[in-house]
Amino acid sequence: MTSRSAAAMRRALIVVVTTAALVVGVQVPAAATGPTFTLSGTVYLGTTATRAPAGEVSVYAQRIDDYGSTGPTVLVDASGNYSISGLVAGTYRVYFAYLGTQDFANQYWGNKPNGNIATLIDVGANLAGQNITLPKRAKISGTAYLGSSATPAASSVRVFWSRADGWGNWSSGGADYTTVDASGAYSLTLDPGNYRLRFESLDNSFQSTQLYGASYNQGIVFGTSNLLQDATLPPYGSITGRVSLGTTASPAGAGAVKVTLTTTGISGGEPTTLTDASGNYSFPRVGDGSYSLRFDHLAGDFKPIASVGVAIGAAGRTPIKNVTLAPANTITGQVFLGDSG
Repeated sequence: MTSRSAAAMRRALIVVVTTAALVVGVQVPAAATGPTFTLSGTVYLGTTATRAPAGEVSVYAQRIDDYGSTGPTVLVDASGNYSISGLVAGTYRVYFAYLGTQDFANQYWGNKPNGNIATLIDVGANLAGQNITLPKRAKISGTAYLGSSATPAASSVRVFWSRADGWGNWSSGGADYTTVDASGAYSLTLDPGNYRLRFESLDNSFQSTQLYGASYNQGIVFGTSNLLQDATLPPYGSITGRVSLGTTASPAGAGAVKVTLTTTGISGGEPTTLTDASGNYSFPRVGDGSYSLRFDHLAGDFKPIASVGVAIGAAGRTPIKNVTLAPANTITGQVFLGDSG
């Protein structure tokens, strides 16, 4: 799904949800008793010089005690003003959804990108002047390369995004990817927030890679200015070598030694291979990381080697690990029958 179609779907879903809220009514539930109050203000687009046109922003108020229930929803008027009446005393989460055709971001009160970190409004009297400016959505764009910056990915990489929700989780909100074009370029139009980007080769011929800014937990801090983020997908590596028995002059034969590849710190599901007639072994298509190799002589005549460390990464992706297995311990002596004297 393209970024443009994702944006269209996003607006369509907002319209459907908002329209449904307006149809079922914007009144406080009948069970509410006591005095009610009004929350009002003005919605601006981009700057306080531009008021939202009539109907282009819906404003939704939800008392946090009623989480999950339908709250009052109104549309701004021709001056960008909104007024939500009939609110009982309580603490509210207020959401401003942009419904127009330009790229302005949806926001919670306090200009927060999601409800988990929204600034809450305490209502116990009529509140006027609750104004907000919806920021312009901006673009994260760049070029994806394969192996090196000399090779742009030609329509062969998908770019996924996820955004921090304020509770330690990362979510995409649905339409979460785009595919690079014939020149390897991509562009994502997104609301302000903290993001992670993941680049995946469509045919899995290159490793995936991620961009997450200063730290994985923080992500890319993205505001209202366009941001350039290029990425290079690294090639897969391989681990090869030769196993000898006793001395380097005696290569292990075909199927004589089993070699197991273990990811450091992770057990289970380890790939294995057997030596060929020349004692060689190979693990192709190995991703970047730290690994351990184990060597077992299947006949048991030579001691196993439990762990040989190996790393694959930018410093080297084709390590060669040759080993020699020592003979197994044996007990020798003489056996006598009858009287040894």
